[in-house]
Amino acid sequence: MKAIFGVLFGYALMFVIVGTALAEGSPRATANATSRSQGSADIQDGKALQGQTESSAEVTADENASASLDAIRDRARQFSRKALTKLERRLSELANEIDAEANLKGEISVANRVAPEFGMTGALMILERGTLNTSMGDLVIAHTLAANSPADVTATQLFTLQHDGYSWARIAYGLDLRQDQVAGAVESETRVAIGRAKADGKPAMIQSASAARAAASASTGMNAGAGVNAGGAGGSAAGSAGVGLSIGK
Repeated sequence: MKAIFGVLFGYALMFVIVGTALAEGSPRATANATSRSQGSADIQDGKALQGQTESSAEVTADENASASLDAIRDRARQFSRKALTKLERRLSELANEIDAEANLKGEISVANRVAPEFGMTGALMILERGTLNTSMGDLVIAHTLAANSPADVTATQLFTLQHDGYSWARIAYGLDLRQDQVAGAVESETRVAIGRAKADGKPAMIQSASAARAAASASTGMNAGAGVNAGGAGGSAAGSAGVGLSIGK
């Protein structure tokens, strides 16, 4: 009887110990679960905040790009057809030269030659050409204009204007680029694209038309001022030379 009582007492004591351990472990488990839940919530909140920030940045970038394109459109509408006809014809000829080389030697060959001029790889340029569904000739022109644009626009954005019916000559005018330098710059990049010149890692430069006019105006003003000063000095010298002379009767 005592043996049975001892066994029962042992089981009872074991249940008490196990129950106590479970009671102590339960808050820890609850705390861990709460911590994990809070951590997951923090991560989700962080991702949501990051998504909102990125979305806001994209909206701002789109708005800035749209404003830049609107300004280009406004200026391009002021173009003179007579003044741009020759440039349009020349740009078309250069684009055809590049496309002919691409058909003969392969697009990747042309892209590998000229892409470094615009900080790109040949593979990336081919991918861009496919995405825009355009020709290599037009792509080289777009990158040349975008690289010289006073406005912050990309070649891809310039294709938006082209798809709206603007010629490259009109787009160049809208970008406020010197018309007498546009063809020369595109011709330089064409020579690289068709293998007649080596890439130097930077696009051919085109000056801003407004900046060129301002510089010319300032130079004219300085020259005019120098002429006035020289004339004044000459008059003073002549007057000084006449002092002390007696005029015979």
